[in-house]
Amino acid sequence: MLYASVNVGLFFNFQIDGDPTFQLTHLQFRDDTLIIGNKIWTNIRVIEGTLLLLKLMSSWTILLGMNIVQNKKDN
Repeated sequence: MLYASVNVGLFFNFQIDGDPTFQLTHLQFRDDTLIIGNKIWTNIRVIEGTLLLLKLMSSWTILLGMNIVQNKKDN
């Protein structure tokens, strides 16, 4: 889902040294996932939506707590 978000321009991934050939959105380990992207509100909303979709589509119980206070200067 993150790759699809990148392809349609909704999620802005991390590029090492600005190299477009090496782009990073996430790293997965045995039972952990690290999501990596630019520090912008659009990415936070995409991550929240992706986790909510995963929760609705699966039978897993996902603990999802996002307590984000948006500063008016960041709009």
